[in-house]
Amino acid sequence: MSDTPATQFRVLPWPDALAAYGKAWENLVRRHRLNASCLPGWQSLLVDSHSRPEDVRVLVQLAGEELAGIMPFHTRRDTVNSVSVTVLEPICSVLGYHTELVSAGDPAKLLDGWLNQVDGEPWHMLRLNGMLDDTPTSIAIEAVCTAAGHSVIRNVGEVSPYLVFDKSWDELVAERPKKKRYQMRKRAKDFAQLTNASYRWLNTPETVDELLAAMMKIEEGSWKQASGVAIASDPREVRYQKALLAWLADRGALRALVLFSGSRPVAFDLFALWDGWAGNLKGSFDSEFSVISPGNICLDIAMEELAGEGVREMDFLGYAEDYKLSWTKTTREHSDWFVFRRGTRGQLLGIAKKLRGKLAGGKIAPEDA
Repeated sequence: MSDTPATQFRVLPWPDALAAYGKAWENLVRRHRLNASCLPGWQSLLVDSHSRPEDVRVLVQLAGEELAGIMPFHTRRDTVNSVSVTVLEPICSVLGYHTELVSAGDPAKLLDGWLNQVDGEPWHMLRLNGMLDDTPTSIAIEAVCTAAGHSVIRNVGEVSPYLVFDKSWDELVAERPKKKRYQMRKRAKDFAQLTNASYRWLNTPETVDELLAAMMKIEEGSWKQASGVAIASDPREVRYQKALLAWLADRGALRALVLFSGSRPVAFDLFALWDGWAGNLKGSFDSEFSVISPGNICLDIAMEELAGEGVREMDFLGYAEDYKLSWTKTTREHSDWFVFRRGTRGQLLGIAKKLRGKLAGGKIAPEDA
């Protein structure tokens, strides 16, 4: 007789799963060194801001009595090729960093369990955004969904640069091209000459409101306002950012640097700390001050001080923009996965989406989906 504990799957309401398995969930994330955005606390922020607790269910995988995997998910409506569809989506897919499925072993078992649990439901597409490439999760998505007869489309996602602090700050700077070192010195001099120039770290629960107000004020004068991607442009984003700042601050994981000219905030960079990792979650600057490159000044100061604090990795997150690549060429690649259900409607939508991708030169056009 095998001593391997039997695997069980349960689907629980969000509050019940969080109460019963929250601690074991956090331990699973820590033990397998997954990104902090996979933590139950961070996922809770997304549930409250971008979904509704009553609409979220949680797939729980148990090996005997021990938690072996967990995945909160919701159902929503969307459109693909102008056709309304029902989408099943893990909460980590709504917004996450270097996302992987939370599993103690093979995430293929967790994913297969999910497909079996929802097989009787009327869904057309699974959407898994921002999944980290070359991981057991990415391998499982393609293998399990294809084996189940579904149509699987992978769309190339973000390529995110990161810098390992494997030497002193002075040594890292010394390795930069001469022109880049000159630009750093010039930026620092220009900032010092700004009227009543100063900077402050706003990292504590007591400064969260001040920090959010400064971030939103800076974005009012930035390109983000005109492009409609400023925090203030979406009430859900305002709720999420306020809750995230408070949650990080309560855990001692918030690092937020704000530059000022007198009392006027000029630029900010926001970081989350997690086991030696510093993730640059967000940053912006007031375009009125663009001549002195305040965004780069803010990042220069923040990186130096975080390196001195013992951070081992500076993760720029997002896309591989030039200012990030000026520091490092090392990146992490991600994919967005669209899984169209076997059966006439789902497969036809999948075929149509693949055809659009071929017509667009090989890249799958995201459209609304």
